[in-house]
Amino acid sequence: MFAMSRTRTLLASLVLVAPFAQAHMLWLERPSDSLTQAYFGEFVDDVRETQAGPLKRFEGLKALQAGKTLDSQAKDSSFDFATSGSADVRLSKALVHKDTRVIFDAKAGRHETKADDSLTLELVPEAADSNTLTLMFQGKPLAKTEVTAVSPQKWSKSFRTDEQGKITLETPWPGIYVLEVAHTVEAKGEQEGKTYEKTRYVHTLSLLVPEKG
Repeated sequence: MFAMSRTRTLLASLVLVAPFAQAHMLWLERPSDSLTQAYFGEFVDDVRETQAGPLKRFEGLKALQAGKTLDSQAKDSSFDFATSGSADVRLSKALVHKDTRVIFDAKAGRHETKADDSLTLELVPEAADSNTLTLMFQGKPLAKTEVTAVSPQKWSKSFRTDEQGKITLETPWPGIYVLEVAHTVEAKGEQEGKTYEKTRYVHTLSLLVPEKG
């Protein structure tokens, strides 16, 4: 079961100072099939940054659903996308801070059983809506990696992928669960005139567990 306390789910090794204070995550929520919202902050603490702060750095954010590119509409504390149907929604955004390039790979849904090229780091279900997931990095399973899950009640639990990159998630309550995982590689490069020494991939998977009928 999930830990019976409201613990922070920050990945301690991802330390970015303002405007990325507190190692924030980018995650998706789908209040309906026709609307998907991207938030930047802390799901576990109900922190959502605004356009007056660090959220503005994600200006021009785009998402993908069923092979279609979706433009975003900037709101005060989110970027909104007009989606359609239940197909998974993905987005990726790379930002450079000091010597680190951070790539935020976010997904909502667990219907599709194959990794998508739009995300470098991705949790993929064994079957549609399955609680068994494989962590894929650059098209290959990533073993022995910690994945933190936050429940609708904002309780958290950590899982560790096995030799095949798999975890089996526990979802005892209905509502939105957000999973977070990070992976760093040492690779120098340049983006938009900024040089970096390493790349940190931060992936979130949001999934909705329905009420039992």
